[in-house]
Formats: sequence, C-alpha cells, structure tokens
Amino acid sequence: MFMDSIPVGLESPKDFASMISADSQGNGQIAAQILSSCMPKGGTIGLVNFGVDYFSTNERTKGVGEWMKKNRPDIVMKQVDFTDPSKVSQIAGDFLTGNPDVKGLFAVWDQPALDTLSSMRAQGIDIPITTVDLGLQSAIEIAKGGPLKATGSQRPYDQGVAEALAMMKALIGEPTSAWVGVQSLPVVQSNVLESFKTVFHKDPPAELVDACNSAKPKCN
Repeated sequence: MFMDSIPVGLESPKDFASMISADSQGNGQIAAQILSSCMPKGGTIGLVNFGVDYFSTNERTKGVGEWMKKNRPDIVMKQVDFTDPSKVSQIAGDFLTGNPDVKGLFAVWDQPALDTLSSMRAQGIDIPITTVDLGLQSAIEIAKGGPLKATGSQRPYDQGVAEALAMMKALIGEPTSAWVGVQSLPVVQSNVLESFKTVFHKDPPAELVDACNSAKPKCN
C-alpha cells in the first residue's frame, strides 16, 4: 500500500525525506479477520496488548479493534496489558483464569503470542490465537495446525529495499512519496512455507519444513 501525504507548509515531496514503515494497522486487521473466522456468534476475544505508548503496537491493536467493531460487532472484546515482555506468560495465564468466557486471543507480536500459548498449554486451554510478525518459532506453531492460526507479517527485507529505492530517488532529485507503507502479508498454515521465503528471502529451514510435513493435514 502506498500513500502520498504532503504536510502543511511544504510544497512538494522534494522538500523532505520519505517515511517508510510496515502497515501496522493492516497487520492487525489481518489478525482480526482470521481470528474472526474461528469465533462463534457472540463470542468473546481477549487482546494481549503492549501497555506502553508505542506507535506500531498501538496501531496493531487499533487495527484489530476497529476491524471487529465494523465487521463482527457481535464479538465482545476484553483487553489485558503488559509492560514487561518477560511477564506475559503469567499475565496472560491470570487473564485466562479470570475470564473463562474468552474463546479467542490476539497477541500484539509473536513472542507474547508464544508465551500466551505456553500459559494455555499449562492450563489445558485450546483456543485460537492470531498475532503480528513472523519468526521461526511462530511459523513452526502455525505449520503444526495448532492454536496459533495466523500472523499478519511485516516484510522487513522489502521495507529495506523500499528505503534504499527512496534514498536513491532522493539523491538524484526525483520526487519521492511522503509516506510508503509496505503491504502486510497474511500467513496461515497453507502458505507458511511460501510466506517464510517471501518475508526472509531465503528457503525455509529444515525444522519448519519438518513441521509442515508432520502436520495433519500437511501445510500444502
């Protein structure tokens, strides 16, 4: 997704550098849409949110909330915040214990999702989770076909390419867009191998391939 926006007081894109970023709201919307497909009418979801005023994570949770309100107004949303990532497992576990009506979860990035998954397993809870960002362990969990259903992934390699192209255009005096948002990538079990290659621009590692081949059904 590419967006042009010229701030007040500046006459053209040549007057300033481009801002290039992942589409954080878009990633949140992907996570919301896939989580919604796993939820019954009138169900309750929990948002495991980073309770610090940080733009990208704020935008992810905002994307989830706004998508649900627009497309699944029947779904009830509850939120639990963490400020110390090392304490997510305990915080998420306490949240689930205190809210047994929660039947689906969104975690604001992949490591909190994995920590939440650990808490669920300790309590014998099996409910769907979605998140944002793609790492090897989260990709393996998605490949297995378990509770971690999907992630809305950033594309850091492609973001770097976009930054380099914008810099080169600026250096030779060509106009550049004020804002460039690198398109989000939905990652689910059926496309996890292809998506890993798209995100990291290298072949999936053996442990991810093995997880796909061991899954029932297989990834693809």
